[in-house]
Amino acid sequence: MEKPGILIIDDDVNLRKTLAVILRSKGYETVAAGSGEEGIALFKQNPVDLVFIDLMLPDITGLKVLERIKAVRPSTEAIILTGNASQESAIEATNKGAFSYLLKPYEIDTLLLHAKRAIEKQEAEEKIIRNSIELQRTNAELKALYEVSQTLCRTIDMEMLLTEVLQTFMEMEIFQFERKGAIFLVEDERLRIAASIGLSEAELEPCRNLRVGECLCGLAALTGETIISGNSQE
Repeated sequence: MEKPGILIIDDDVNLRKTLAVILRSKGYETVAAGSGEEGIALFKQNPVDLVFIDLMLPDITGLKVLERIKAVRPSTEAIILTGNASQESAIEATNKGAFSYLLKPYEIDTLLLHAKRAIEKQEAEEKIIRNSIELQRTNAELKALYEVSQTLCRTIDMEMLLTEVLQTFMEMEIFQFERKGAIFLVEDERLRIAASIGLSEAELEPCRNLRVGECLCGLAALTGETIISGNSQE
């Protein structure tokens, strides 16, 4: 399991080093920056799970850093650190998505507790997002199966059936690519094009005399496996 990543953005070099050592001893991966722009650049290279941000930085404000980090990766949590707290800045930090707001000098145990809870919140939200994506994929696959089954019920003529099945697949949202395709039937160790959509005669010609095991289509017929190619010209 990967260690949670934490970015420390503070212009106090001693604080950065000390905090990094403490966090690493607790099992976190850390990276540090001395200014807002440097921190944002590091974050874009490696979007971590949690960011500690000093409210007063030498170039831009910590709140501006928070805003830009959230724009890159909204699920990243942030804890604002400051020696000059105010009710207004605390409210603004919360409104911009900060997990918490700590006043310097802070208790290390308190800071570690806030870090632990922020990471747990980030991981929980990431899990919800992953589950939502998986649910959408499952629903799309079920919809695809339903649409194909509806197509199968509309005709018993094989040639017409294959054309309609191919058309159904091409219209499904689950497939986010150019609408071109073909269905092959295996006959005596050879592949016969039974239906095609969006392919010209020039594109179909090399596929008219394929044997099982030849080309990607023939290999799929031989192995029974799904083959995904990043270059259809190969």
